[in-house]
Amino acid sequence: MYHKAKQMMIILLLITGIQSYSFGIDCTQAYNAQKFVKRFYKEILGRTADSGGLNYWTSKLIRQELSASDIANGFINSYEFQHRRVTNPEYVTLMYRAILGREPDPGGFNFWRRWLDQGHSRNDIVRGFVYSAEFASLARSYGLSVSQRVRRSPGASLSVNAGANITVGYGTQVIRDASASGSISCYWWQEGDTKLSDSKRLSKGDFAQGTHNLTVTAVNTDGVSATSGMRLTVTAPNNSPIIDFAKANAPYVAKQQNIYFSSSARDSDGWIASYTWKEGNTLISNSRNFNKVLTPGVHTLTLTVKDNRGATASKNVSITVLEGNVQIMNYVTRFYVNVLDRQPDILIQGWVNSLANHSQNAGEVARGFIESTEFTEKHVSNAQFVTILYKAFFNRDSDTGGYNHWLNKLNSGTSRKFVLNGFIYAGEFVNLAHSAGVIPNDGRTGPAITLNGVNTITLYRYDAYSDAGATAREYRGGTLPVHTEGSVNTSVPGVYHIVYSAIDSIGLESSAMRTVTIRSDERPVSISVQNTLSNVTQDHITLRVNAGSALKVVAVNLTHKNAYGYAVPFSGYKESGIFKHYNIPLIKGDNQIEIKATARNGSVVTKTITIHTSTSDFTPVSLLSYDFKNDIQDALPWQVADMFIDAYLDDRGEKVIELVEGNNKILSMLYANVNATRFLKNIYSNTDKNSISGETHPMGDASVTFNYTDNGQTHQGGFELLPVTTTIPTDSIWFIHMLY
Repeated sequence: MYHKAKQMMIILLLITGIQSYSFGIDCTQAYNAQKFVKRFYKEILGRTADSGGLNYWTSKLIRQELSASDIANGFINSYEFQHRRVTNPEYVTLMYRAILGREPDPGGFNFWRRWLDQGHSRNDIVRGFVYSAEFASLARSYGLSVSQRVRRSPGASLSVNAGANITVGYGTQVIRDASASGSISCYWWQEGDTKLSDSKRLSKGDFAQGTHNLTVTAVNTDGVSATSGMRLTVTAPNNSPIIDFAKANAPYVAKQQNIYFSSSARDSDGWIASYTWKEGNTLISNSRNFNKVLTPGVHTLTLTVKDNRGATASKNVSITVLEGNVQIMNYVTRFYVNVLDRQPDILIQGWVNSLANHSQNAGEVARGFIESTEFTEKHVSNAQFVTILYKAFFNRDSDTGGYNHWLNKLNSGTSRKFVLNGFIYAGEFVNLAHSAGVIPNDGRTGPAITLNGVNTITLYRYDAYSDAGATAREYRGGTLPVHTEGSVNTSVPGVYHIVYSAIDSIGLESSAMRTVTIRSDERPVSISVQNTLSNVTQDHITLRVNAGSALKVVAVNLTHKNAYGYAVPFSGYKESGIFKHYNIPLIKGDNQIEIKATARNGSVVTKTITIHTSTSDFTPVSLLSYDFKNDIQDALPWQVADMFIDAYLDDRGEKVIELVEGNNKILSMLYANVNATRFLKNIYSNTDKNSISGETHPMGDASVTFNYTDNGQTHQGGFELLPVTTTIPTDSIWFIHMLY
């Protein structure tokens, strides 16, 4: 091929004269001329032919006004191709495909590519290819001349019409007749490069599903060609629509009951265009879903659906309208659905009639379903059994408390018949039976349970809770014991249920429930002093302090400072779980008391009160001599004291020191007669102990030990004299701590 390509380069362009010969239309040659033109559209321009360009070039070839080489040069030198910007290797490849009708061989490709890379003109390649023997052979295969042309007068104009676009179903025989103006020599129909018909008529029935772009070409007696296109859409076979369901809301209904008919349909290759419901030849509805009241008897309705292409499907719905009111019908239907897990059968009429004429009560009918062979053979679990009873008897889901109560009964060995009685005689079931217009049961009722207090309680966290309980009475009888289930933990927030139940003498059980909600937050701490006095004449006062429940408050701390700023300890005790009583010594002037309550969450509430005293008994004095202070200088400031020492000036101006326990003066003596050992010993002799004997022995400074007799028994005892502060002031209160 390399040598042939070299020979193409030196072939000279031969200029031939125009020859004249007789003109006749060969339809095969005309068809081939169009195919030849389409090749250049595809290979040179890289697109499908437009109808105007295709008709122009095809007509020129048919009328021999242009040769095959003219067509090649026309496309290659066209403005459209010149602006494609193809590279030299791409250009060589295109020339091989368009002009020679094949892929380039390696030798020829490399030769022409180097030729162009060396700067030679692309026209050299075109001339070499167009005037090659290989191109001449290709042109002859299409029935065309390489260079021969004929001058002709203009041909008659031509138009052709393929007709409108159409859509047909798969397998449909497509018949389409083209129309054209003037005298026509040739017709052919094509899809792409595939010829479908050599005549004016297209008749074909095996088009594949999808879209087909068809063209018809007409050639008149002057050799002028024209084309026209149409789009053929072939759909899938028209499948019949499918009715998913057509039904009534129940197979058996009561007279005058509104019946709801519903349906659903679909179409795999289109859509549902219409719904038609008929009973016999009588139109009932054209809606997909509708409501209808039918007369008593058996009715069969037929639903017919039609798709957008006319295919149909039908389905029958049968329903029986029974005598009896709607409430009774719904009641019995509920047992069919919830107990037997199915829709009613014709036997529903017997149940409805027996309830309507009062030959059976609602409890007997319910028992008939629960104890039926059909239900017992289902072998439902205890949990399922309780759930079914709630649905059937009460027409609702079970509540948590009631569900657990009955399930625990069954799991602990209580018979299902016993549980069934509980539902038959339950007040809720009785009310539902009355609303349906039927007799509920034989008139017996379970125990009447009355809650003590309210049935819903909300408490703060850590609040105290004491259950108030409940009472129960037998039907037309006396009181019954109440069984209580559940507890409340106020330290854990949440909702708690306390269930109270009682069983009467015939085994009927009733229950009631109390709900206790524990909030996540705690009750706020508050302090109240119930007997605060702003101005007193006593030397002691008992405060009643309330700072909340013992569970709420961790501690209550009181600090007492006298008028000189010294902290004074005091005693206190709890009463009924609440901090209440504190015995506080007072001095003349302002006594400031600070009360602090600390909650479990760490929060602290503080309250400060001031008690003012005004009598002359509280005049400060120089209480203790230096020598006496030396006797007790090593005493420790312990904080616990059972008694305290007070000092004052008597009416004669004498210094008096006394020991006080609570509001009782145990010992009073002149200060001049005081020394540590004797004072403490005298204190003891004024207590309620029987006697004291033996010598006293120092137990340390300001401490005394001794033997004493109490009811014939000898004991060892002692005292300690304790200051309130480490530094002993000149004016102070001293406390005695008994060590026995």
